[in-house]
Amino acid sequence: MNSLYCFCQLSGAHICVPAGGDDIAGAAKASAAFNPCGYALDADVVACLRYISSTVAACTAADGEETDAASAPVTSAAQRSLVMSEMPRPRTLSAMVFCRIWIWPALLGRPYNRTATAFTGATGVRPDSVAPLAEMLRLNGYATAAFGKSHGTPPWELSNSGPDMTDQSIQWVQSEKSLTPDKPFFIYFAPGATHAPYHAPKEWIAKYKGKFDQGWDKLRSETLARQKALGVVPAATQLAPKPDAIKDWDGLSADEMRLFARQMEVFAAFGEYADAEIGRLIATLKDLGQLDNTLIFYVIGDNGASAEGGTNGLFNEMTYFNNVEEPITQQLAHIDDLGGPLGYNHYAAGWAVAGDTPFTWTKQVAGSYGGTRNGMVVYWPKGANER
Repeated sequence: MNSLYCFCQLSGAHICVPAGGDDIAGAAKASAAFNPCGYALDADVVACLRYISSTVAACTAADGEETDAASAPVTSAAQRSLVMSEMPRPRTLSAMVFCRIWIWPALLGRPYNRTATAFTGATGVRPDSVAPLAEMLRLNGYATAAFGKSHGTPPWELSNSGPDMTDQSIQWVQSEKSLTPDKPFFIYFAPGATHAPYHAPKEWIAKYKGKFDQGWDKLRSETLARQKALGVVPAATQLAPKPDAIKDWDGLSADEMRLFARQMEVFAAFGEYADAEIGRLIATLKDLGQLDNTLIFYVIGDNGASAEGGTNGLFNEMTYFNNVEEPITQQLAHIDDLGGPLGYNHYAAGWAVAGDTPFTWTKQVAGSYGGTRNGMVVYWPKGANER
């Protein structure tokens, strides 16, 4: 491995660091072309990158392999063998991970990259030196399956056609329990909600008509009140100030209110529809008598709500990636198409701030809990009591 490619989410800086090298700050300066903000690394960040760089270099040397950062082994072959040999053998416990977007591909054994390519380390195919959770379970007696979204999937494993992924998941678990009833299973299920584009059947969208006419400012207050009532946040919690760029709802025009409220109706329908599909799979486990002894992790996202729709939202998110503005009048012409097959829609940033209550910031801002915290539900009646 010649270098370690890093992305500093706090600043948007891309840094190329020599593997095992000490001059991290110098490497950041040399990578100025990828660091338009001129971000200066503080001592803690430098120490962190130095540690990562030296660790990756050491692991690579231990395996005697030539690789790059995306596919660098997390352990040596000897270490992996030790982990595998010491891992307890399964009895009857099964496990399921639901993610309303996705979880780090390392869970499944895929190196992280946005899109699989032909470049070394970015093919979406893991090297044998990596021991992902699903592989460790499979080699220790589990049946394993993955359904849904995973960044970096090789192109030959992708398709736009095919039956519903929930139906596939249900069929798989029914088949497993029919053929090998005593064998535990591990399922990864990631429907992609609520990542843009927000799509949902019209009848689901219609259920939310008028539910968000109060706007994002009042929604923040309402959400905080519910969080306190549920014990999610301390009773004395106060709303953090919202970003200056987010307009007060009461100061919007009638057209803006109508468009923005519709955007959130579609988003909410998308989220509930995904929950309902996951509910179908859980109902199947109950019918099979497997629910009480299945450890379920329900992760609601992988980062804070996204403000990538900008102040007005988007009918077609591709305009965001091409720095093309979408005026309110243009979006209103397609308001009835939001959430349907003609749209690649994303809501306005004000809703993202409301979705990250009680914090200020959103996805892509790692310095704020609003950008990094997500809800998670853990369910295992036979093995854990409710707290």
